[in-house]
Amino acid sequence: MRLTFYGVRGSIPTPGAAFVRYGGNTACVHIELEDGTDIVLDSGTGIRLLGEHLAKKNTPIFC
Repeated sequence: MRLTFYGVRGSIPTPGAAFVRYGGNTACVHIELEDGTDIVLDSGTGIRLLGEHLAKKNTPIFC
């Protein structure tokens, strides 16, 4: 199992140079199981980065 955080900022995105080191996206948590199953626990503004990752996998997405 792999756990990835694509955003951890809380409820308000914080863009800008002062936040580049840790990122400014709101919560987006992705779990990838050993069998390739993807689970999204939250989909704040970090969902854009997760979407780029999932598009590269080229697997079906079910909501």
